[in-house]
Amino acid sequence: MQKELLDRLRYESEGPGLDFKRRYHFLSKDPKQKSELLKDILAMANAWRQGGGPAYILLGFQECAGGPPQVVGLDEHLDDAQIQQFIGSKVRPNLTFTYEELEYEGKQVGVITVPKQSRPFWVEKEYGVVRPNVVLVRRGSSTGEADPLEVMRMRDDDQGRAASSCAAFRLLDLMGLPFSSEYIEKRVALDFGDIKKLPDHKAPRNAYLVVTMVNSSYWRDFATFAREQAGAVLVRFELQNSSPYALNHGKLEVKAEVEGVEVPMLQYFKFEKRPNPDHFLTGAHTLMHQQQIAKWEKELSIDLVSGRPMAVWRFEKLLPSEHLTSDHVLAFFPPKSGTLKVEARLLAADQAPVTLQAVIEVEVEHRRVDFPGLQQLAADTALNAADD
Repeated sequence: MQKELLDRLRYESEGPGLDFKRRYHFLSKDPKQKSELLKDILAMANAWRQGGGPAYILLGFQECAGGPPQVVGLDEHLDDAQIQQFIGSKVRPNLTFTYEELEYEGKQVGVITVPKQSRPFWVEKEYGVVRPNVVLVRRGSSTGEADPLEVMRMRDDDQGRAASSCAAFRLLDLMGLPFSSEYIEKRVALDFGDIKKLPDHKAPRNAYLVVTMVNSSYWRDFATFAREQAGAVLVRFELQNSSPYALNHGKLEVKAEVEGVEVPMLQYFKFEKRPNPDHFLTGAHTLMHQQQIAKWEKELSIDLVSGRPMAVWRFEKLLPSEHLTSDHVLAFFPPKSGTLKVEARLLAADQAPVTLQAVIEVEVEHRRVDFPGLQQLAADTALNAADD
């Protein structure tokens, strides 16, 4: 394998056809540890892939949040003949793959290559974490069990009888209306400098020396609140299933850019609440809702994939011709004016992946705000809140 291909896989690729592993305990005598390699090769072989390219498992790499995987190298040598014999003795039908070790950035790494071939694959006898007669499949960055309908579709797809998912994708505003192509969303990117360095909020002195409990982090909280409220483009996702099949165990992977520049994103339920300067219990609301937020994050999460933020919206089922709108709101923070391009990849248990796209025109004003300006902004916001 050439260095150029490893560079491309490491820095550019993602999805069901690629996985990075620090190591496998293949030489272990413990079936549970040894079966991790078996599980991953099965899932890769059964994965839905766009095009006819192979899937790869790269060994000797450590996943890193916010960047490409780090090259750590192999700490034990694996033998291709031993792996071939191990997989061949357990997997049905015969599965074709290769394993090779090579030097990359001064360290030894391993590459398992699984060509696209007729599916499904399974094991007849339980081994470690792999159960018998269960079809494992790689979906996005996770591995799961295929349901009977998905197994049928695998065979149909490999024989050229199945089409990819056919779906319509739209972005809706908070009123439930689609964004107009003729309307420009205007936002303000507020810059307060290093928010952590903003001063503590202190109680005003009084003649009676009455102790007043205050929220000392009020200015920092308010700066975060104001920045999120002014700069966010708030959207919901809408999907319509245009295929003749139901989409089961669906997942929509979403990322965005403006003129080639990555766009940060945040779930609306994680926004800073309007802070109160008069007491220090403002954080209690957040603490009380940690369980609720954890539940919501299972429905709309934000992950880092190859160093880029990606929102993941999950849904259980979407029937043919049915519309589905996300329960939760996602906020995009465009760093500059231009076309906000939102790209979504739809994955479902019974369909091949498909890429969808939507755009919003945005105009972003950048405004630097000093501490007196922050105080005035807080006063104006409090006055507007009182009028409402």
